[in-house]
Formats: sequence, C-alpha cells, structure tokens
Amino acid sequence: MTKHHCIAGIVMDTDNTPLEGVSVKMYRSSFRQIDQVGSWSTGANGQYVAHFEAGSPVLVRYDHFSSGQGHYHPAILSHLSGANDHMMNEVMSRTGRGYQRDDLLDILSAYERVYLIDASNNVPVAEIRRTYRVGLGAMKYVDEIPEQRYKQVTALYEREA
Repeated sequence: MTKHHCIAGIVMDTDNTPLEGVSVKMYRSSFRQIDQVGSWSTGANGQYVAHFEAGSPVLVRYDHFSSGQGHYHPAILSHLSGANDHMMNEVMSRTGRGYQRDDLLDILSAYERVYLIDASNNVPVAEIRRTYRVGLGAMKYVDEIPEQRYKQVTALYEREA
C-alpha cells in the first residue's frame, strides 16, 4: 500500500491578503527531468491542500496571473521532505514594486527555477517568455548585486528556442 502525505496552507500577498486562484504545482526531480506530480488551485480564502505519494523530496511552485488582483512574481519552495506532511503559508510579491535585496534575490531565483522546470518539461521557450516577461520586466533592483543576478536570469529568457 502506497503511503500519502499532504502540503496544506494559505497563499497571501505581502499585505497578508489571501490570494484566490493561485496555481500550486508540485514536482519531483529525477535524472535530468523535473516531473510534475500534482496540480491544485487556491480557494477564495487562499487555502490549498495538495496530496502526494511518499517518496523523494518535493518542490512546490506558486503562480498567480489574475488581472483582478494584479500579477505576482512566482514563488518556489524547494527540498520539502517527501516523507512528511507540511503546513506552508506562502507569501507572493506583487509585480512592479520595490523590494529589499533578499526579497529580490528570492524572486529572481524563482524565475530561474520556473524557467528550468518548464524547459525540462519541454514547454516552448516562446511560451515561457510570454508567460513571465511582464513580471520579470517589472523588476526594480536596488544595487549592483541584484542587477547582475537580474541580467543572468533574463539571459535565460532571451535564449533562442
């Protein structure tokens, strides 16, 4: 009999407002591939519950593109135990705002991971660009370290298909 676990929580913005309609996707890595093992969406109260089979560590990805609530940068939770239940409350940052250096570096890391996940799953580069260009283009860096990191991440999105 296969054992199952769950990740449950609330997704909210930086003002602690719950976000409805956030896409919550779970992945597991295998050799040169990142396989999606589930997909869910948050309810009106920002809550979600994601069930998964016990096993290797999981990665959770959050995307939100609602025109009513604005666009949000993607968020990633990495290296969560595949052998336990989790309660995870994720905060997503709205696009077009100024950020602290650490927040900016986390956001840029999420864009990099999203690109690598999608490329690993053969999503066309043009589609990845179209989906994330607005948010990535709205980044405002605060000093040279995030600016250099921004250039590294945007270079991924500018690669030829």
